[in-house]
Amino acid sequence: MARNSDGELEEQSTEGYQEAAFEAFMCPLTKQVMQDPVTIETGQTFEREAILKWFRECRDNGRRPTCPLTQSELRTTDINPSIALRNVIDEWRARNDEKDLEKACNALRLHPEDDEDDTLRAMAYISQICQRSGAKKNLVRGQGIISTLADLLKSSSRRVRLKSLQVLRTVVEDNDQNKEELGKGDTVRTIIKFLSNEHIQERELAVSLLYELSEYEPVCERIGAVYGAILLLVGMGSSKSENMMAVEKAEKTLKNLEKYDTNIKQMAENGRLQPLLTKLLQGGPEVQVTMVEYLGELALANDVKVVVAEQVGTLLVSIIKTGGLPAREATLKAMREMSSNELSAKILLQAGILPPLVKDLFSVGASSHFPMRLKEVSATILANLVASGASFRSIPLDDAGRQTLLSEDVVHSLLHLISNTGPAVECKLLNVLVGLTSSPDTAQDVVSAIKSSGATISLIQFLEAAHREIRVESLKLLRNVSPYMGAELADALGGHLSSLLRVISDAGGGGVTEEQAAARAWGCLGDADGLRPVVDILVENRTEALRRRAVWVVERILRVEDIAQEVAADQTVASALVEAYRNGDPRTRHTAERALRHLDRIPNFSSAFHAQARRP
Repeated sequence: MARNSDGELEEQSTEGYQEAAFEAFMCPLTKQVMQDPVTIETGQTFEREAILKWFRECRDNGRRPTCPLTQSELRTTDINPSIALRNVIDEWRARNDEKDLEKACNALRLHPEDDEDDTLRAMAYISQICQRSGAKKNLVRGQGIISTLADLLKSSSRRVRLKSLQVLRTVVEDNDQNKEELGKGDTVRTIIKFLSNEHIQERELAVSLLYELSEYEPVCERIGAVYGAILLLVGMGSSKSENMMAVEKAEKTLKNLEKYDTNIKQMAENGRLQPLLTKLLQGGPEVQVTMVEYLGELALANDVKVVVAEQVGTLLVSIIKTGGLPAREATLKAMREMSSNELSAKILLQAGILPPLVKDLFSVGASSHFPMRLKEVSATILANLVASGASFRSIPLDDAGRQTLLSEDVVHSLLHLISNTGPAVECKLLNVLVGLTSSPDTAQDVVSAIKSSGATISLIQFLEAAHREIRVESLKLLRNVSPYMGAELADALGGHLSSLLRVISDAGGGGVTEEQAAARAWGCLGDADGLRPVVDILVENRTEALRRRAVWVVERILRVEDIAQEVAADQTVASALVEAYRNGDPRTRHTAERALRHLDRIPNFSSAFHAQARRP
């Protein structure tokens, strides 16, 4: 085996394995062993195509046909197949092939690494014999040489590895039994590893071999089961640097792998989402459920969420409306992921997701057949949709277009559901109301419904909920509605002040900035006079935990300079802080000191602060 100037492999002669043919097997015209021997009028035998060509040349030259050997003119150009001779030649060729194949196989089995040229020559012969007919490929399998060729894929010689990939492709092409034989053991895994090889020709030959194997379904399934196979094929299929033939083979291999649902899932996980979407759109109900389940498990980039919503949003809404419970559950989980992006959420709204979503949320009783776990998912989707900033005043919930998400009876239903469901759903529905009240355009509608339903007390009572998330969402809602119902909130807060202080204090952690916490506190407590109840808690010397929270709230609020200016005029605040500084636990003292220093920056306050601090 030789190498050309580019380092690529060239075919090498296999004459060393050929036995001499009998003279009778040779065509006098071609000097080659005949494939289809025929006899003419003189009894001479020739290769069919060769003698027919001779007759044409005679006619073209304007002379009568003659025998090429005797030169005698022929009365007829009729030819008769020499069946007996052809059978003898075929038998000779079969014996010769089998003998030469055995020699080639022995050369590969006996120390193939010792003489690289002999190994390459043997593989070249195997390749040539397999190209003659499918029967020869069966003969190769019968010799047990396929596993030997597979072992050579692990050779330390690149030339041997390359030739092995070439020969194996020839051996398995259009022969399912040979594909089955090669697919045994870890050979498929070995071939797949070549896809990540630095050598371009190894990658190209490996993907060509994988394509041939993927044409046989049992081996195709094994290819997809190899960890990393689909990732490598997807990368090669989308590569701009690979040879076009390699890219095409990778694409064709992936197309074959799409026959199996688990492969489609892996493709989607590795960025090739279209097969999943296509099967979702074209498949039957069971296939759709499987594809939607896969879709719900994917972590999609925002731009991909938009593509998915555009292609299958309408179908998903249809499944929500008419599908069975398993299909609806899988679809809701997929929509939970898709709705978390603003653009894809708006596309889902255009596809009509809101009416069936709200209908399922409000369904009650045993007849609804809609479990609480799915209400939680639906509530999450609704919260995501509201967060998208869409105009819900223009999105109808009924065919007549009379109801929207801002309609009074719909908000009443939301408030009722919040008060009669589990913590997870409560939190998400409170988040829905927070979103609807974040805009002045829609806040008034929600506030009116809160007032007409008498739900103010219920919302404030959520400040005492056991779950921190519910308390924080309740605080956000109260902050949003306080400009429109400040008096009602002030009257209703009453004995819930300590709960409010705890929530504001809790909100200082978990990703909420101290400035945001101060803003929430100030929004709920009103103006500077709103500090009076907090100061009263300090003066009355209640529990240490309550005093600590009150000091925490005061310190955050005093960080706002305008507020600090207004509070500085009230010596009671300073006195209460000094008292907390002198008698509180170390945490309370530290916070009180920071609060006093905020006031200390105010002109004419410094002397008062130091005088207070010096008192015994």
